[in-house]
Amino acid sequence: MSSDDHSARDFESLSDREARLRAILETSVEGIITIDERGLIESMNLSAEQMFGYSEAAVLGKNVTLLMPPPYSEDHDAYIAKYLQTGEKKIIGIGRNVLGRRSDGATFPMHLSVSEVRLSRGRFFTGFVYDLSEHVATETKALRLGRILEDSLNEIYMFDARTLKLLTVNRGARENLGYSMEELLEMTPLHFKTEFTPEQFDAILLPLRDRQVRVVEFETIHQRKDGSRYPVEVRLQLDPRSDDPVFVAIVSDISERKKFQQELEGLVGERTRQLEAAQEELIRKERLATLGKLAGGVAHEIRNPLGVIRNAAYFLQQASNDTDEDVRESFNEIERALNSSNHIVGELLDYARDPQPNHTAFSADEALANALAAFRVPQSIHLVKESQPGLDCIGDQGQIERILFNLLNNAIQAMPHGGTLAIDCRGAENTVVFEIADTGVGIPSEQLSQIFDPLFTRKAKGIGLGLAISQRYADLNRAAIHVESAPGQGSTFRLTLPRVLEPGKAD
Repeated sequence: MSSDDHSARDFESLSDREARLRAILETSVEGIITIDERGLIESMNLSAEQMFGYSEAAVLGKNVTLLMPPPYSEDHDAYIAKYLQTGEKKIIGIGRNVLGRRSDGATFPMHLSVSEVRLSRGRFFTGFVYDLSEHVATETKALRLGRILEDSLNEIYMFDARTLKLLTVNRGARENLGYSMEELLEMTPLHFKTEFTPEQFDAILLPLRDRQVRVVEFETIHQRKDGSRYPVEVRLQLDPRSDDPVFVAIVSDISERKKFQQELEGLVGERTRQLEAAQEELIRKERLATLGKLAGGVAHEIRNPLGVIRNAAYFLQQASNDTDEDVRESFNEIERALNSSNHIVGELLDYARDPQPNHTAFSADEALANALAAFRVPQSIHLVKESQPGLDCIGDQGQIERILFNLLNNAIQAMPHGGTLAIDCRGAENTVVFEIADTGVGIPSEQLSQIFDPLFTRKAKGIGLGLAISQRYADLNRAAIHVESAPGQGSTFRLTLPRVLEPGKAD
């Protein structure tokens, strides 16, 4: 084979190698740019064209600073000159992250590494460029997410799925628990979830480990470093993607929510009690109205026969000349029974009426004196009376005197063997208070709520309408009756009425 044949074959091999090399450079995912000693661009592969937005033809022979934003573009030529003069390297053979500039002027992060080639026609530098935009964007998102999680008001925990040791804890959790990160990294959730035993906590984690569910939610109590406790809501997930699976817990402090729930439950309970009381009051009033109609009818039906009996007894008494003591006592007994019956009929009629009050100003002392004058206090009862002078009330004086009469009568009847009856009339801010206290038998606590019910009585005589009528008159006069009593210690009734204020004072 001649030397010409060898030369031709060597030329073809060299051409093939150059073609393969050119193909590799063109298809490389990295941008590859070659410049000479003056910084002028010799070549640019396809990836670099796409990266910078220039065609190779548009940049050939131009300074590579075209692809750099300040300050890189301002320093580049001086850097090459210094390197050629001193051999001091800053980036050649090392590589670093810098900024590139696209054809539209936009900058982007990139990794640049430079190699040097010495050929017979001079030195050349090849830059290998990798676009870091996606990497930086991903890293930025991760950093932003990390900051969000760190600054979250929720408590966020990550702990090893096998050992349960905490791996990271955000600021919200550290501040609420009172532990440092160093302390927490030596702990497991069980250190502050003191309501759980290890077995109970494993039972909660099991559905996540077995992939039965994606999320487990539950409420529990966290205990701080100082021993104080607070309620939390926990949302727990398993992250199986890493080689070392971890649990991620997002925890909300629900102290305020629990407080609000308790307040709301209290309000609902109070409202329910109010509605029940209103319903009971409505039923009571309906029952009283029915009873009033019945009482009125019965009273009218009884009053006429009683009148006939009284007249017949009087006629027999007048016609009889019998001086027998037993006969006279019999007539007296009939008279007492008739008086008692008439009193009962009177109470029934009073209860059956729908009296409309006539509200006027009247003297409290006068009303009390009129009520006391209606009956005689037995000698066995010691009467103590105090009354603040000059007090005027607002109400129907007749109805108020009837209330006072009933309360005084009850107090006297509660002391069949004697005692002390204390009466006090005094002014309070906008009210006048009548207080009637006895040292009688007292009222058992279980009966206190019934004493104002019609037909309820603890007496041998009477039908139990006195206090019921008193309560009705009190309601009609914007008054209130309160009672305190205990068996063997007597009772105290307080009647509170609106007061007429002195001139110049507000109503």
